[in-house]
Amino acid sequence: MSKYEEKLAKLAREQMEKLYKDSANKNESNLSNSETEDTPKLRTRLKSNSVDLMELEEISEQGIKSFRSRNTRNKALIAVLAILLFISVVTISILLVMTYFQNNTFLYVHGGVEAVYLVDGEEINKFRTPTEIQGNRCLDVDILVKMKESGKYNVRYIIEVYQGDTRLENVIARNYDKRFTEGENGVYVSDNPIEFKYNDTITICDGILFDAQYEDTLNIENFHMEIHVYFERV
Repeated sequence: MSKYEEKLAKLAREQMEKLYKDSANKNESNLSNSETEDTPKLRTRLKSNSVDLMELEEISEQGIKSFRSRNTRNKALIAVLAILLFISVVTISILLVMTYFQNNTFLYVHGGVEAVYLVDGEEINKFRTPTEIQGNRCLDVDILVKMKESGKYNVRYIIEVYQGDTRLENVIARNYDKRFTEGENGVYVSDNPIEFKYNDTITICDGILFDAQYEDTLNIENFHMEIHVYFERV
């Protein structure tokens, strides 16, 4: 081979090597660029998936909190309703007891005199009779009037007993004060003016008799009684 041919062969090899290197570099560059382009996409997808998971977790957590909140609210509502029901039952019970045990006998003093009633030894101005009360019976009760001042008075008193709105006839005070005379329709009048000292008493009765005609109609539900004592200073 001549020197000229050797130079041509060397030049051809150099050109081939250059072409090979250029081709390799280009492929490497394309591969690198492709990886570079794919990496942000992959990261974006991973980031997007991560955000979706976080949103799902947040939604799930909010759902749990909402459920717990509703559950707590429902329990509180049930507790409030239970308390209100209890209060209603207690209130109704108290009203029923008050209705059942309400007073049905009332005692009055007239004439501007300082005096009080003593019922079975207790100073009161109203009371409730026993539930067994009825016509053709005697209500055993001691009723006195105690004076809280001195003076001379004409005195009268009246015992009014009602069955609903109907006033009973033939109501009798048992063992009333002997200084009084029984009149008509439950009225008792002092025979003479009475001189009272402080703490002197008048015996209204130690029992009250109800006529037999009310035996089947008079009862605790319709019974009502009032006693009025009138003083007239002399």
